[in-house]
Amino acid sequence: MKLTTEQQVEALQKLFTPNWAVKRKSGVAGGKPFTEHEYATGMLDAIFEPSGWSLELTGEYRVEELPNTERLISVPGKLTVTFSDGTQVSRPQIGVAIVRRTKDEKTKTPNPIGATPSDNYKTAYKASVTSLLKGCLRDLGRCFVPMQSADIEGALRRNAFEAEIVQALHLRPITDPEETLLKNKAALGRSDGDLVKDADRATKPDATDRKAPEPVARPANGARPYSPETLKAKLAEHAGSERGNVTPAQRGLLAHLIELCVGKSERYVLTEYLTSCRSTADIPGGLVIAMLRKWINATQDSAGKYVIADVVKQEAQLIVERANEKT
Repeated sequence: MKLTTEQQVEALQKLFTPNWAVKRKSGVAGGKPFTEHEYATGMLDAIFEPSGWSLELTGEYRVEELPNTERLISVPGKLTVTFSDGTQVSRPQIGVAIVRRTKDEKTKTPNPIGATPSDNYKTAYKASVTSLLKGCLRDLGRCFVPMQSADIEGALRRNAFEAEIVQALHLRPITDPEETLLKNKAALGRSDGDLVKDADRATKPDATDRKAPEPVARPANGARPYSPETLKAKLAEHAGSERGNVTPAQRGLLAHLIELCVGKSERYVLTEYLTSCRSTADIPGGLVIAMLRKWINATQDSAGKYVIADVVKQEAQLIVERANEKT
């Protein structure tokens, strides 16, 4: 499947490393989460195709002695990717790896570095190139290696960076300038008509100007808020008509929005009731799309924060209450 340039850019910006690709091993990457080399190159192939990327060494290997007499190998290089429209982008980095000293079998103390077999050096040279590739990939996109900061990952998932730019540069467009002007005038008791009459009405509204408060909706005759059973059936119906791949970012967004409705501790209760899956990572794609678009349908304010309708929060609370009744 060959992606368009727009799809390639979207993949780099919106895809995050899936949970199944994240590994943890003591003694590897300092105990931090990492991805295997085959996953990183496989994702590169999927986005740019095998012929669409290359890794180039831009300098000589350097070998330095560490205080513990082990050797540090470093190598500079750059990754170049070619988008479908022919545009090329490069990311430079430096890869590093350590030549490990062997240990005495009896005393378990490190042997002199001179006793280190050549295979250890070969392994370190290869590891430095892998380190170089992953360093370049970390600067290219978010789907190749796990992010080291949970706070930054959360901000990216919420589009907080874009929201900061929109707010600082006042980039949010006014959909209808004339309508906005009229609304602002009305809020000040002004209009293009009789200003005295309008000002008097603004300070002394009559019965026709006062709007009766809307009653809180109750789950009756198909009206919202839906009962938990009704909502579950409707989502299942919508899920059958949804098509397309679901990204990890969409699953993360769904989890975040549900937590805004019922809190983190009850999120799993809600998802298990509606989908029979506790984690959003396991929910079928059609249901993920249906819950995001057909049910929650959240919007974002000028600061980038998600806004969820009260009726959706009511329905979420009803689900938690119903699920907890059964336990």
